[in-house]
Amino acid sequence: MIPLRRVPQRNWEKGDCGIACVAMVAGVTYEEALIAFKALPGRKEASNYYTTHREIEQMLAHFNVRTSRMKFDSWRALSVHSIVKVNPDKSGRSWHWVVFDAGRAEAVIHDPKPGKRHLIRDFRGLRGNGYLIAAAG
Repeated sequence: MIPLRRVPQRNWEKGDCGIACVAMVAGVTYEEALIAFKALPGRKEASNYYTTHREIEQMLAHFNVRTSRMKFDSWRALSVHSIVKVNPDKSGRSWHWVVFDAGRAEAVIHDPKPGKRHLIRDFRGLRGNGYLIAAAG
């Protein structure tokens, strides 16, 4: 498995972390992932870029990336590139997406949030929650 390249969010205030994560896992540019997002039903003229699990899966399918949805257990349990839902708010309706990079000698996470340019090796504070989208190896 090859290491992933970090793709930063471009519209943080609009919630585009899922788009940036799709770009990382699919190996495409942010702009290409944004085009795939806008091709989703009801998203052509979207005022925000918040994404659901299903939309992440649909965008990855657009780039011929096979996926499976799995319940998050622990960071140590991951062995393939994955887009992971982290740190949901109290309502459970808003969260952040990050990418687990399985292509390196040690487990690392790419956070697309602006200013988070370094690989994350210490996962404390990133509370994986619910389901994740794993790319088929």
